[in-house]
Amino acid sequence: MFLFSTVIFASNTKTETSSIESRGLLFENTTVGESNGHYVSTEFATPSKKSNNINVYFDNKGASSVTVTLEKKGLFGSWSEVDSFTAEMGKKPYKEMLGASKSTYRIKVDSSSGAEIKGHLRAKQL
Repeated sequence: MFLFSTVIFASNTKTETSSIESRGLLFENTTVGESNGHYVSTEFATPSKKSNNINVYFDNKGASSVTVTLEKKGLFGSWSEVDSFTAEMGKKPYKEMLGASKSTYRIKVDSSSGAEIKGHLRAKQL
């Protein structure tokens, strides 16, 4: 008896949102909403093997620009900034950031004016 399997790979057209659709999801919150102008995600971890960079995406539905910051947990629970980017009001930017195996991360979103934060936040492994 012989068994055969077929694997089909689909190509993604790169747009603001589809360029990170097919990669391993690390974190997602489709309804980010904070009235105090500051949001911090729950912690998430990268796999122990073959971890690559992380793509962070934020669909800014709020009334002001925000700064999106990826932070890595270090020794004794301290947090350090990996990288950040600005998401203008009504825009859907993403950025590839340095990732590492067996590491814990979180994402902060801060409003430039202290206005309410609204949007869709996602982090995917490349």
